[in-house]
Amino acid sequence: MPSGPDSPDPAGGAAAPDPSIPKMEARWLAAGLSALAIAIMIGLGFFTIQKYRSLQIDAYSTVGSAYIDGLLAPYALARLSRPDGPYEEMRIIDSALLDPAQAETLGLLRIWMPDGTLLYSSDGHHAVEDHDGADTRRAFAGETVTRLDLDPAPLETGQGFPHLEIYAPIHDPLTRETIAVGEIYQNATQIIKDRAFVERMIWTAMGLATLGVLSLLALSFWQSDRVRRQLAIERQLVVQNRRLHEAADQARLDAVEANEQVLNLVGAELHDGPVQLLSLMSLMEGRSSDALPEGPDRATLTGQALGELRKISSGLILPELDELEPPDVVELAVTRHRGLVAQDVDVRMDQLTTSLDLPHKVCLYRIVQEGLTNAFRHASERRPVLSVRECDNLIAIEIRSGLAERPASRAFGGSPGGLGLQGMRRRIDALGGKVTFDTSGEDAVLRATMPLGAGVSAH
Repeated sequence: MPSGPDSPDPAGGAAAPDPSIPKMEARWLAAGLSALAIAIMIGLGFFTIQKYRSLQIDAYSTVGSAYIDGLLAPYALARLSRPDGPYEEMRIIDSALLDPAQAETLGLLRIWMPDGTLLYSSDGHHAVEDHDGADTRRAFAGETVTRLDLDPAPLETGQGFPHLEIYAPIHDPLTRETIAVGEIYQNATQIIKDRAFVERMIWTAMGLATLGVLSLLALSFWQSDRVRRQLAIERQLVVQNRRLHEAADQARLDAVEANEQVLNLVGAELHDGPVQLLSLMSLMEGRSSDALPEGPDRATLTGQALGELRKISSGLILPELDELEPPDVVELAVTRHRGLVAQDVDVRMDQLTTSLDLPHKVCLYRIVQEGLTNAFRHASERRPVLSVRECDNLIAIEIRSGLAERPASRAFGGSPGGLGLQGMRRRIDALGGKVTFDTSGEDAVLRATMPLGAGVSAH
């Protein structure tokens, strides 16, 4: 059954959430916010450009209206008040058209009457013409009309350039009624240059602002992802600390239990060995003879008691292992076993090329010692076979002996409390190893594997 984001951890506790889910959500959110920021900046750029264009046209429209009020309105008023002239106001128009500075800006000047006839045209066509344009009608209604024509087609004056066409009403100063409409063409070349420059600046500023916003978004999501990873690590540390705390509590309980079992074993060994011999010696008190009927004498019992005590004490004392290599550790355990119980052992040991630290050496020594001792006590009298080899970063230990004619539960660990096998298991579990015991065949086989972890190195 597949485990979800909140499925329980097999080792205990709740598993950490799948980090790919929030990471994918963060990526989609970052992409969406980035697209939104870009869209907003593009929209703001177009809005700013349109606003600038509108303000630019309004500014030039104001300037055009000023030209109409200053040049064309006086002439229109004079023409309407004095149909036969003379018209001194024409000199103002002519001077403006002849001025080189204004000639570059001004194009065609016209004055339209309400009936659509042409009252004045700077190109010299003063004949009456019909003119019924929509722009003229709007201007007669009192509105200033401005239209930008980017087509550089030549005007009636022969000039060819993009132009700004402005229609503005001319009012009677007394009645404020529209008496005519002034029309003026202005050169729009500079307008287009200014517009292109400003639009480039606007898009450059928007691009830099967009990069800044995207950088801030990237930094924000990077910080968020970093905080999320830190939180995930901290959650894992909390779970790991809880497991270590539980393992430490269990190890403390196991240590208490192991100490009690060691005390029980030592007590049983003392009771079954030296204490029994000393009890026999106490029965000899008051007897005339130093020997029991059909039994050993006092001196023999004393020697046996001392021998039992030496065996027990030698099993409790760990020999110096710091300077020994793994093969020497195995040989030392076998030699001490032979000396204590007078039992031979068939040793089959491959070349061990790894140098072990002290905890691994102690574990190797105790496994061989306990395994051979249990084989001697609880298996048949057949000589045990000890195999030690190194493979796949492990040290494999096997002790094979014959089955005794007793229940299998008494073999390999049948001492009080089953301390032999339990002690080996606890010792090798601390190093990540494993101990198994098999009596399914004709032999009793103890197998132990000890991983070569930190603190070991190859020769």
